[in-house]
Amino acid sequence: MFKRIFLIVIDSVGAGELPDSDAYGDKGANTIKHISEFTNGISLPNMQKLGYGNITDIIGVPKNNNLI
Repeated sequence: MFKRIFLIVIDSVGAGELPDSDAYGDKGANTIKHISEFTNGISLPNMQKLGYGNITDIIGVPKNNNLI
C-alpha cells in the first residue's frame, strides 16, 4: 500500500513573524492577516479545512476544531 504526502507551498502569504523579525525590520509581519483585514475578510474554504485559521487570526477563515 502506498502512503501519500500532500505538500502545499504558499509563497508570500506569511502567517506571522519569526522570533528574529525585529533584526530584519519585519516586526509585526503577518501578510495573510493583513490581507484579510484590508479586504474585510477572505474565503479560503480548503485551507480552512486544513487548519490554516488555527495558525493566526484571519478574518473569514475561522479556526478548525475538527483536526486530528
